[in-house]
Amino acid sequence: SEAVWQRVWASENDAALRRAAWLGGAAVSAAVFFFGFVGFLAVWLGRVGKAVDSNLTFFAMFSATPSVQLDSLPGLFALVAAMMMSEGAVDSLQNGITATVSSTVLHGKSLWATQCLVLVLNVPLAILGASPWIGNVMSIFLLGNLITVSCAVPLFAALVPGQRAHELVTEGSFIFGCFSGVFGLSAYGYFREDRHVGRGLHQAWFGNDYAMDYFLVPLLTSSMGVALAVAVGCAWRIESGPRPGPKSNIELGEPMSPGSGSCRART
Repeated sequence: SEAVWQRVWASENDAALRRAAWLGGAAVSAAVFFFGFVGFLAVWLGRVGKAVDSNLTFFAMFSATPSVQLDSLPGLFALVAAMMMSEGAVDSLQNGITATVSSTVLHGKSLWATQCLVLVLNVPLAILGASPWIGNVMSIFLLGNLITVSCAVPLFAALVPGQRAHELVTEGSFIFGCFSGVFGLSAYGYFREDRHVGRGLHQAWFGNDYAMDYFLVPLLTSSMGVALAVAVGCAWRIESGPRPGPKSNIELGEPMSPGSGSCRART
């Protein structure tokens, strides 16, 4: 999420970043537990009707009827918070798109060119948000979450410190892993919906109601993609042999260390 990275870059130092990460994680965990536990109590007390959306079980504790109307003070507060959250998510998305476009495609160009291109990029997003594929706003968050999950393992693999790790997990391995996660989830939805392309894609990316298996599949397939790309890269480098640089051990007349310049196991 671009919102998280904005806070990372704004941190005073590494110590402040770690402290804020622990405090923020603990606060979010406590808030999620509170909302979930109160919703659990509402279900346990029989205050939730059968037709109530599962996302509204928390408010059943404060509603006068089992239909769960957001007409109480906590409900009004939730509506205001949801509006602020949506505005913050849109703002973070816009900042992320602008930063990416201005630093890559339009690097060195004027600001108005970036603004125009960002406006054009938002047209398909607006069409998608207004399409029948999006039943509610949670589907948009679901799409972003699934894309993030598809890229999580390749990203963490690429961030492993050390020269050896950087030689193994290349840019190609990262991209292949991300596409493997996306393809794996799409294929999973396709087979779950009796091999119907349209229904399968919708179920995989918009209609699975945050089911756990739809999050585990991209994690697994992206991991397999990274592992496959690393294995292919190692086999290719072993076959082609080491590529000495301008000051390699070969040119300096020094013996090469075990595994240097290739993916052979260290002895």
